[in-house]
Amino acid sequence: MTIRQAILAGRQRQWALWSSVETAGDELPERDELIHALDLDLQLASLTKELRAEGGLDLKLDPAVERRIRLNEINKRIETLAEQGLEPADPPLPHPHFRERGAQLTQAETFLRSSARLAIVHGGVGTGKTAFLDQLLATRLYDKALIRLDARVARGVWPMVEGAMAQIGANLAVEAISVLGDLNYAQIAPAMGRLLNTVAPRLVLVVENLDEVLDSNQRFIDPQIEAFLTQVAGKDGVKVIVSSRREYLPRSLLKAGGNHPLTSVRMGRFATVETVTNVLDDFFDRGKAGLVEYPATLIDAIDKHPLVAKLAGQILEAEGSGALVDDTFIRQVRNKLHAELVARLVEEPSEAAMLVASELRVAVPASVLEALAGRDSVHSARENDVIYGVHDRRWGELLASIGLFRKRSGTDLMPASARDVEDAARVSHARIAEQLERTYRQDDDPKWIRESYYHRMLSGETEGLSLSAYAGTYYRTELVASAGYCFERGDYGAALKLYDAALTLGALDETALMRRASSMVREGEDAGSEEYFRLVADYPANMGIRRSHVDALLWVNKPHDARAALRDYGLEPEADPWHALQWGRAELGLHNYPRAIELFTALRDKRADDPFVVTYLARALQQFGDLDGAITTLEAGAIDFPDNDVILTSLAQNLERARRDDEAKPLLAKLLEDDAGNARAALSLVRLLLREGDRPGADRVAKRAARQATGRMRTFAFMAQGEVMMAEGQPEAAAEFLRDHIDEDEDVGTLIIDALLRAVERDTDPVTRANMIRKASEVRVKPSMTHNVPVQVVLVRLAVAAKNRAAFDAAIGNLAQTRIQPAELERLRSLW
Repeated sequence: MTIRQAILAGRQRQWALWSSVETAGDELPERDELIHALDLDLQLASLTKELRAEGGLDLKLDPAVERRIRLNEINKRIETLAEQGLEPADPPLPHPHFRERGAQLTQAETFLRSSARLAIVHGGVGTGKTAFLDQLLATRLYDKALIRLDARVARGVWPMVEGAMAQIGANLAVEAISVLGDLNYAQIAPAMGRLLNTVAPRLVLVVENLDEVLDSNQRFIDPQIEAFLTQVAGKDGVKVIVSSRREYLPRSLLKAGGNHPLTSVRMGRFATVETVTNVLDDFFDRGKAGLVEYPATLIDAIDKHPLVAKLAGQILEAEGSGALVDDTFIRQVRNKLHAELVARLVEEPSEAAMLVASELRVAVPASVLEALAGRDSVHSARENDVIYGVHDRRWGELLASIGLFRKRSGTDLMPASARDVEDAARVSHARIAEQLERTYRQDDDPKWIRESYYHRMLSGETEGLSLSAYAGTYYRTELVASAGYCFERGDYGAALKLYDAALTLGALDETALMRRASSMVREGEDAGSEEYFRLVADYPANMGIRRSHVDALLWVNKPHDARAALRDYGLEPEADPWHALQWGRAELGLHNYPRAIELFTALRDKRADDPFVVTYLARALQQFGDLDGAITTLEAGAIDFPDNDVILTSLAQNLERARRDDEAKPLLAKLLEDDAGNARAALSLVRLLLREGDRPGADRVAKRAARQATGRMRTFAFMAQGEVMMAEGQPEAAAEFLRDHIDEDEDVGTLIIDALLRAVERDTDPVTRANMIRKASEVRVKPSMTHNVPVQVVLVRLAVAAKNRAAFDAAIGNLAQTRIQPAELERLRSLW
């Protein structure tokens, strides 16, 4: 037995002894005094938490102990606060670049001075709801206590209660509470009622992003959140302000707000172009740049959008007047590409701080960011407005990311790049959790412990533990959040495991249920589609569930099922551009190229801001034999989206296919310099180098791609290795290598046939040649690929080698119905 094991065994014996004391009856007559002296409830709860963290997840507290902890560590703390009363809040700082909104501020001020209890601030993404609330609370709080919650983070009742209590001076004993199994808001509602009866007239509760905890039927997802918010809104004198993208509130909340008319403050675009100019002037000195006014192209592109105006101003401040003539900048502004605009603000020194901050759900002390990213990087990120400060009573200031950074998950055209994977690996969730736990030791705000749970579950350190027991009821929302994180980054297996664990602790919200079903489909579980059908029946107003099902089916290359789902769900291509895009993807997967080309061509005008329409159209054209058309489409796309690696990779691939090597080679080299794991580019460069006779160079590129490629990119890396093996005179070995390493894929099947045909061409032994031809003929080619030109060209060669006239005529007939060049078709005919 190791020292560690011996210590754990001793602690478990201690737990058993304390539990027996806690649950003992009259045989210990001095038990009450003993427990009072040792505060044994808390010590036992703390020991339980410690042992659970070490794997002792089957340890459960006696129900009587749980009741005492609820009474002493939640209810009594709440009631003590009611006796003490509330201190006025420190108002947030005024927003430094707040503009316009005078009418809305007057409307909100009237509400704050009235007897009404409930108001909503609503508007789309980036319209300034948070900035408006900052300004309102900074100037019109009137010495009241403030509770401010964000439903994007606090998606459960316990995060909300915990955050609310901490902000008004009652930190709950979360280390004790978190080990409770029987925990429900109804158990503390009477104590909360007594508190609210006392403090409601001096309390302002702000709940941002309320729509995050509502389903598509405008009902609360969690009845306990509903109970908490309606209890607060039902108290006379209280002020409850919620923000949401939607205009309407749940009926239960409206009823709790009483008979007063709902104050509804709408946030939209700026009213005038002059306001946009003023916002830009906040950041950029026109006089110094010699500008009388901003170019109409920029003003028109901003389109009076508040967030875009601010980002444009920040970029002008950082890059100078040269940005005004940068077509990429104007396009990013016009298409409201928020993340791309923000990325322009990230300079190398600030990158480390940005990467860490983008992984955090809450603002943290500067010391946390500095410990994780370095003081210099944090300072640079602040100067570039990549992170910003928010006022905090305990720390003075906390730092947060601007919230627009999201790591791109993979697509069927381009999985997450090696750089994306490397960036994610640079941020250690275990180190974040450690820093948050240290922060909790300095500041007993329970949110630091809650956030540490979230990052622990992402760190991999809970492997082998029961996730539901580890998180428990109290930290269930962090379990769901960590599942969402994994889903958004394409780790569907981990996401499914986390969602399933959360489901054992209670019902999931709509989004979580949808993502769980998507993960099931993407992980190959047949029950995934059945789960989608159930969700569609339960949430008929949620179009996103239907769309998610289609997307998941396309991801796992089930275009026939995807097209059936599109039809069954009534997602007609004429009704919505998104529907048309998915119809096009399904038709492309079914190799119905004329229909796919028709759909994607029409979409180029309707979705000018969508780079994937370009790549899908180019793929359909190339496979239908119109290589020149594919290149022309991609060249235009590269002008519109000059930084899009998917378009640039597809362009380079097609230039290589067209033997335009002088154009393809530098582009391929640049793509691989930027991302060594881009195996699609590596495959094309290998083929190009082999044509040039540079076999060692091709081998180096293929081996590097094999080391760096991840996910679906590994297929292309294996194909590159197969090309090198064929060039080295090992076509039969290449065919076996591809069979062993790659799942069924249309391109791989063609490459295996090609490898075997090369073996036939090299060998003079009739028996060996016949064996190779037989093996090539046995390679499965989907019947639907009759109009796939690259596949049919290989089948022509196979028919010639096999002396199979019927197969030759069939392949030539198929090619005649495509867009193959007439001269190439005649060349193929001449092979017989």
